[in-house]
Amino acid sequence: MAKQVVTSDQLYPVYGPYSHAVRAGDMIFLHGTVGFDPQGRLPGDTPGRADMVRQCEQTIANMTTALQLLGGSLQDVVKVRAFLPQHCRPARAGQQSFDETFDEVYGRHFQPPRPARAALQQSLFQEDLLVESEAIAIVNQPKRLMVSDALPPLRRPYAQGGILVGDLLFLRGFTAQDQHGDLVGRGDMRAQTTQTFANMAITL
Repeated sequence: MAKQVVTSDQLYPVYGPYSHAVRAGDMIFLHGTVGFDPQGRLPGDTPGRADMVRQCEQTIANMTTALQLLGGSLQDVVKVRAFLPQHCRPARAGQQSFDETFDEVYGRHFQPPRPARAALQQSLFQEDLLVESEAIAIVNQPKRLMVSDALPPLRRPYAQGGILVGDLLFLRGFTAQDQHGDLVGRGDMRAQTTQTFANMAITL
């Protein structure tokens, strides 16, 4: 299958042996996209780690540009894996946490039915980076949102169970919450693993 690869001055310079995005057939794969502008600068009036909103906005703008260059859009995205820094700022009086800020910006750009998503805390390759997102999109094909009352209630901007496209099922990142949204087996690895796989099995 032939591949199309994005190379464009509309995106920031590539800093390693990878491509911004690759299309194979109807599938588009985005690399771990970050919030540099086309000149390789981090955006925002307050440089670096303080400006979570502007980095989120620029990251999603970069994803949008890469998708459009390959004939897609954010509405074609079926799976997102987002990485937030391990020093993720907790919520404080009058101030959102980094993950709450990310969800707010993300939710404005990804409209329902939203992609399946996993979000993790992870060391990023530069200290001042606050978000990295990789994604898979499928164009020109209908998508089915997987939902169930047996799954944890939806409290963040992503698909409850997953997205089905033809024979491909993209699952969200599951955790050990029950159908009421309560954490099962606090401190108990076996109980939490069992509940996590039970949620996956419901969707499958």
